[in-house]
Amino acid sequence: LELAPLCTQAHVEGLSASGSISGVLPLRIANGRVWVDSGKLASDGPGLLRYNPASPPAALAGAGETVLKALSNFEFESITATVSGDILNDLRIALTMSGKNPDLRAGAPISFNLNLSGPLGNVARQGITGYRLGPEVIPGLERNTAPPNGVTDSPPPQ
Repeated sequence: LELAPLCTQAHVEGLSASGSISGVLPLRIANGRVWVDSGKLASDGPGLLRYNPASPPAALAGAGETVLKALSNFEFESITATVSGDILNDLRIALTMSGKNPDLRAGAPISFNLNLSGPLGNVARQGITGYRLGPEVIPGLERNTAPPNGVTDSPPPQ
């Protein structure tokens, strides 16, 4: 599945991507509802993710500036996702992305763990509901150097 048309169909302001993902999304239909049972998706190789919303989601308060900067030109090495739940009422997606932004911290490695939940249409539009920078990026954030372009760093929430 190519990411570019998927981003277009998601109608998320400021989101674009290149690359592709593949995997299995086992569907079950019961009582007029459609469920995904432990689906797995993964990138087929490296790619590019750009997220530049005009109005950032409220969930990115605090360390949001750093996260938005990282996602503005995120060259991913890998993306994996597990998908489960009722697609119209309570879909849950656990997304892990590893890569770098060459414009941030001299391209230091970055890992994101994102948890999205809700009806399928809302999951795509709700923005980031949870994130955690991976341990490999923490040394870069703790350096006593000024961040580029006035970006401020905060430690990830625990």
